[in-house]
Amino acid sequence: MIRPAFLLTALLALANPAAGQMSGSAATPALSAVAVQALPARAFLAPATAPAVQAALNAAPAGTPAPLTAAVPREVAAQVLTLIRERRPSPPRAARLLALTLIAVNDTERAAQGSRRAVNTDLAARIAAGGVLAGLYAGAPVSVRDALHAGTPASRLGEAVAAQVLAWAAHDDADRPVPPTPGTGAGAGLWAPLTGQNPLEPGWGQVKPIGLTAQTLPRVAPPPAWNSAEFAADRQAFQATQRTLTPADVALGAYWAAGPGTVTPAGMWMEAALSLGARHALSGADTARLLATTATAEHDAFITCWEAKFRFNVARPQAWLAEQFPGWTPDIATPPFPSYPSGHATVSGAAATVLAAAFPQDAARLRADAQAAAHSRVVGGIHWTLDGVSGLDAGQRVAQALLGGGESGGAQ
Repeated sequence: MIRPAFLLTALLALANPAAGQMSGSAATPALSAVAVQALPARAFLAPATAPAVQAALNAAPAGTPAPLTAAVPREVAAQVLTLIRERRPSPPRAARLLALTLIAVNDTERAAQGSRRAVNTDLAARIAAGGVLAGLYAGAPVSVRDALHAGTPASRLGEAVAAQVLAWAAHDDADRPVPPTPGTGAGAGLWAPLTGQNPLEPGWGQVKPIGLTAQTLPRVAPPPAWNSAEFAADRQAFQATQRTLTPADVALGAYWAAGPGTVTPAGMWMEAALSLGARHALSGADTARLLATTATAEHDAFITCWEAKFRFNVARPQAWLAEQFPGWTPDIATPPFPSYPSGHATVSGAAATVLAAAFPQDAARLRADAQAAAHSRVVGGIHWTLDGVSGLDAGQRVAQALLGGGESGGAQ
C-alpha cells in the first residue's frame, strides 16, 4: 500500500522508535526545550486553583514533586486508542475522548509541578486519566496498581483532576438530545441521508469547545452556491477524477479511510504526535503538553466542522454522480452526514498546525500529509475538492486560535 511518507515513518516509529529515524542519519537530538515551547503551557480544565485540586495539593506534604515521565502520557494515549478501536465511537466522540483523557494527564502534571508538594506525578496522572475513562465509558480498564494507592497524595490529586474534567464533560452538551434532522433533499445540492442512514451527531456543532469559547471558535465560510460556476467546475472535476482513478489513488483513499474499528482520523494524527514525541525524546511534561494540545485542537475542529455541516447541508457526491451514472458507488462508504466541509480535512488541518508549531523542521511534511488526507476523500468518492480546501483552512484557524491562548482553567 502506498502511504504518505511522514505517516509511514510514524507507524514504523510506533512499533520501534529507532526504526522511525532516517536511514544513515544520526539520531535526532532532543528538542523538548526548544520546539514544544511554541505550545502554550496551560491547564485546560483542572487548574491548580480549582478548589478540589487545591485541597488535594494542600493535603500533600511539602517537598519536591516527582517529574512526570514520558511513558505515562504515551501509555494513556495508547490505551485510549485501543478503546476507540474496540468501542467504535463516532469520529467527533473519539476526538473528545482523547482530549478529555489527555487533558487529565496534562493538567495533573501542571498542578503537581507548580505545587512544591511531594507528589508522585506519574501515579497521580494515571489515576486522573483512569478516572476520566471510567467516568466516560462504563467498563473502561482502570489499573489495579493505581487503585492500591487510594488515600495517598497522588491518589487525591488524580481523583480531584478527574472529577474536575468530568464535571466539565457533564455540561459540554455532547449528550444533549437533538431532534432528528433527516433532511428532505428538497432542492438541488441539499444533503439527505441514504436509505437506511440516520444523521450522525447532528448536534455536535453545539458542543462547548475547550480552550476557546463559542464566540472565539473559528467558523467555516459558506460554500459556493450549488448552481455557481465554481461548484459546477468542482463537480465536473470530481467526475473526471472518478473516471481515471489510479492504484495510487485507491491506496491513498484506503489508507486514510479511518472508518469504524480504527483509531479514527483524530487517532491517526495522535499516532503521528506520539511518533514525533518519541523521535525527539520529549520530556514527560512536554509529551503531555503536546498530546493534550493536539487532541484539544482536534476536538474543537470537529465542533467547527459539524456546525458547518448541518448549517450548510451540502449534498454528498454519491447523490449527484449516481444520477449521472446509475449504480455508481464510491470506494469509501458515504457517511451519514453532510459533505461540506470535510471532517478529515478539518481535523488534519488542526492537528498538522499544532504539530508543525511544535516541530517546525517537520512542518512541510506534516502539511503535505494533511493535504493528502483531504485529497484522499476526493479519490475515495465521498467529498468534493472544495470540502477539503475549506476543511483544511478551518482546522488551521482553529489550531491557531487555540495556540494563541496561555495559562487558563479552560472553564469558558
